[in-house]
Amino acid sequence: MVIDNVSYTVHKIRRVYMHFINARLFLAQDLAEPLVWVDILNPYNDKEFLSDKLSIVDVKARDSQDRLYQIEIQLTSYAHLPSRIIYNWADIYSQQLKSGQEYLSLGRLIRLGY
Repeated sequence: MVIDNVSYTVHKIRRVYMHFINARLFLAQDLAEPLVWVDILNPYNDKEFLSDKLSIVDVKARDSQDRLYQIEIQLTSYAHLPSRIIYNWADIYSQQLKSGQEYLSLGRLIRLGY
C-alpha cells in the first residue's frame, strides 16, 4: 500500500512539473511541441572533490529529448542570487560531459526561475 502511494505521488509530481514547464515554455513558443514526459532528477549537484561547493536546485529534470531543466523558486531576492543562479546552471551544464566527449555533444539546459 505504501509503495503504491509513493508511486502515485511521484507520478503526480512529474505531471505537475511537466505542466509547469509546458505552461512557461510551450505557451511562450520556446518549445516546438508540449512535453509528454519528464523525469525528475536528483537536485544535488555532485561534488567532484571534498572541497567543492555543494549546490542544490529546487528541481532538476530531463525530458524525452534529453533536454535538461533547472527550476528554481525564490521567495526573496538577495545580493548574491545572480551569482548562485549562474553557478548552479554552470554546474548542471558541465555535468553532461564525460571524459573524451566533444563539446558539441552538450545538450540544452533550460532554466526556469521565479
